[in-house]
Amino acid sequence: MASSGALGSVFRYEGGTNWSNWGAPPNVDQTYSFAAYRGALHVGTWKEGKVFRYDGPNDFTSIGRLGQELEVMGMAAFNGKLYAGTLPLAQVYRHDGGTNWTLTGRLDFSDVEYRRAWSMAIYQGRLFCGVQPSGHVHALEAGRAVTHDHELSPGWHHVAAMRAGSRLKLFVDGRLVATSAKFDPEEFDLSTAEPLRIGFGASDYFHGSLGDLRIYRRALRVEEVKQLAKPR
Repeated sequence: MASSGALGSVFRYEGGTNWSNWGAPPNVDQTYSFAAYRGALHVGTWKEGKVFRYDGPNDFTSIGRLGQELEVMGMAAFNGKLYAGTLPLAQVYRHDGGTNWTLTGRLDFSDVEYRRAWSMAIYQGRLFCGVQPSGHVHALEAGRAVTHDHELSPGWHHVAAMRAGSRLKLFVDGRLVATSAKFDPEEFDLSTAEPLRIGFGASDYFHGSLGDLRIYRRALRVEEVKQLAKPR
């Protein structure tokens, strides 16, 4: 995807030197940032500091303004929520449904006109945000999460995720690839009325095939995970 500062349009790369114009959010000077969230493209804009969801060609729906900020910069889906950074105060907001955004904090207090929560990335179960002009990188942890920060090779893979006592663990092809920091399970309320969805993540939806899906009421032993991961 690419944006146009002059038109506010969103363009999709079609291969070679070809780009298609998907249109522009209404009353927007610039489209600035992009993020996949709940299977849809979301666009951050200047100069009203709004985020729009792309619903089809020339069809953008506003999901709200981030406080009184002017520009939406870095965006990322983290632990089930969409987060976005802003200009001019370098604030970070969390989308809480509808058009509601919750301020999680301000990251730069430099004595300049414009401060920027510039870029975002997920690493080792935390959300990282780079800011200007101070040049600092900040990290946010919401609950406990564990990530495998590597691309999987083409083909079938066995993935197992579990909570074992006071840690979260992630296995790929029978090998332990990530472990969370230690935590007290009693400090977390895991009750929810939301349905369990497989393949419908907080960012994009799964594109591929699933086989032999299993859900256990206990933590598996390492030997059990290795046995399940063996090719059949």
